[in-house]
Amino acid sequence: MKLKRFIAAFLAVATIFSVTACSGNETSSVTSEESSATSEVSKDESSKEEESKEESGKEESKTETSATESSEPETSAPETTTAEAETSAPETTTTEAETSAPETTTTAPETEKPESTPAEGSEMTDSINTFKLSEDNAKHLGRTYTDGDGTVWLSHSASALEFTFTGTKASVTVCEDITYGAGSEPRFAIYVDDERVEDILLGEKEKTIDFYSADSAKETKVRIIKLSEAANSIFGVKSVSANTTDLVPTAKNDLKIEFIGDSITCGYGVDDEVKENHFSTATEDATRAYAYKTAMNLGADYSLVSFSGHGIISGYSGDGKKQDQQLVPTFYEKVARNYSGSKIVENDWDFSRFTPDVIVINLGTNDNSYVKKDKAKEEEYKLAYIDFIKQIRAKNPNAFILCTLGTMGNELFYPMKHAVDEYKTETGDTNVDSLALPTQSAADGYAADWHPTEKSHVKAADRVTLKIKYVLGIE
Repeated sequence: MKLKRFIAAFLAVATIFSVTACSGNETSSVTSEESSATSEVSKDESSKEEESKEESGKEESKTETSATESSEPETSAPETTTAEAETSAPETTTTEAETSAPETTTTAPETEKPESTPAEGSEMTDSINTFKLSEDNAKHLGRTYTDGDGTVWLSHSASALEFTFTGTKASVTVCEDITYGAGSEPRFAIYVDDERVEDILLGEKEKTIDFYSADSAKETKVRIIKLSEAANSIFGVKSVSANTTDLVPTAKNDLKIEFIGDSITCGYGVDDEVKENHFSTATEDATRAYAYKTAMNLGADYSLVSFSGHGIISGYSGDGKKQDQQLVPTFYEKVARNYSGSKIVENDWDFSRFTPDVIVINLGTNDNSYVKKDKAKEEEYKLAYIDFIKQIRAKNPNAFILCTLGTMGNELFYPMKHAVDEYKTETGDTNVDSLALPTQSAADGYAADWHPTEKSHVKAADRVTLKIKYVLGIE
């Protein structure tokens, strides 16, 4: 009996050892390519085997469990990454991206702007950076000209550069080209957030002006604008320096207007309400004249082509003789003109740079000093006016052309109106019209050399504004 019991016990132990050894071999065969569910099952089996009394079974289970745990990162990491990609891609990927790029494409390139798009903003820096004012970092208003050194020359009245920046200090370096003697120095202003902070008559070849200082940085709008006209002097903006990462051009307005005229358009003498006084760039301010005010009324970008004393067939004549060296049509296709012979303004104007929706002509006041109700001269004026409309139309095929006259006298209004009517009949071009402007009065006063005061300019601007709104259907 004892022998039988010993044999039975020996066989039982052998059987248990055999089962444990097989279980350990199966678990050890699990690889990192199997799913996490299989790993969990293997863990459970190993846990059961640890309860076995056999030490060899325990050691094999521990070894197998350790191997299974080391394989988990390889199986779980790809699953997590895939899940994140699947949930994030639909939220940020556009339809265009879905059709042109794999689902695994990152979304950053879709939100980045093309390299040619100007920066949306600027940031303050500890260092002062200096910028040339190209059209990439400043809006150009009027017929500007940029030379090889990057200096931007402002010639015509109200020509300007406008930008925003974020910083606490800024300065500008300006220069002049040629001045037509004393009383002809270029006058310009600097606006910060639409408030005039500098008004300068530039009497030196180059000058640096510190125009902005603040305790804290915020987005700030700057406009550098020429107040005086091109014929007497022009000035250039060499550079702007500020503790900012960039300058950003202000947004372009949808409506664009070009004004073609004489001293009235330039704002001749508007700062000097003594009619006996004479011309000086120091009292000329285009921002107080009807053209600039009309553009502001309509929220329009603008360009002025205007010269004091100029006309269609004759400039101002004190003795009744024709002054045919002062004709606006002669210089319309140039950047500008300058009495001192500046080479800068002799360049041809690139009409693709500014495509006006509306062109306002205000010419005839100086012609009248020559015509003086002479019927033959009125006819000459009318025919020359028709030719000028054709010249303008050739360069601006789609613009509405508004021909105005009357602020300093309406003697040539009807010859001008007849020119418009005959042009329309001859060409079939109906996108042209005429408009009489209110004549200045003693009640509103007179500026230097009997020119209109700001009150008279406001009335003219209101009349032109209403006409443009009507034609364009603006509320």
